[in-house]
Amino acid sequence: MLTVSCPHCGFAKEVPPDKVPAGVVKVTCPSCKESFPFGRNAADMPEPPEETTEVTASEQALSEAAALPKAGFWIRVVASLVDGVVLLV
Repeated sequence: MLTVSCPHCGFAKEVPPDKVPAGVVKVTCPSCKESFPFGRNAADMPEPPEETTEVTASEQALSEAAALPKAGFWIRVVASLVDGVVLLV
């Protein structure tokens, strides 16, 4: 048996040698749905580049602002009434 493991999530499954293709084919991981090369010569294939994401300060501030709870309907109604009274005075 040959053990095939996903390079993205680490999911592993044993495959009988007669099911291994002669060439390299792209297979999809049943766990994470990412594709990767598999076959007898898969070791010759280059590894997929790892995605690195750098979060800037402005992106972090935007994500933190999006995480804040939104004001409810009645809070906005009261705020509108207060604004209207302030404008009349």
